[in-house]
Amino acid sequence: MTEQAKAWLDRATEDLQALALLEKNPDLNRVAAFHAQQGLEKALKAAVVLKGSPIPRSHDLVRLAAVADPLPGKLEDNLLIELTSLYTESRYPADVGLLPGGIPSSAAVQRYHGALTQFIAEVGAAIARAGAAKERSHP
Repeated sequence: MTEQAKAWLDRATEDLQALALLEKNPDLNRVAAFHAQQGLEKALKAAVVLKGSPIPRSHDLVRLAAVADPLPGKLEDNLLIELTSLYTESRYPADVGLLPGGIPSSAAVQRYHGALTQFIAEVGAAIARAGAAKERSHP
């Protein structure tokens, strides 16, 4: 269980690294926001696995957070809703005009980066605790 959760978290960390590179160029805010959504989705799926629940086939961050509840860290509902809305709308050229607030601002991308960084750290700590507990119970 912890190995699968760690694998999901490793992929979330890759999205975080991509976000960190992309946020340096405001012309790439849409793509940076997409990686924030993807990273958070994968980190939430790591939390779902850690809980022992099956992973829903969904990109809806609100739904994933509900399945993972209680979460190993804090996430604002409005952030989950905002990033979920960016998932499809930011991927295809015909939908770019449908973004609820237009292309995400640099401040929004920085907020996504901070929230993803913190949540990945919290899920990582939960995985480490679960691994240590498993080792203590099976010497």
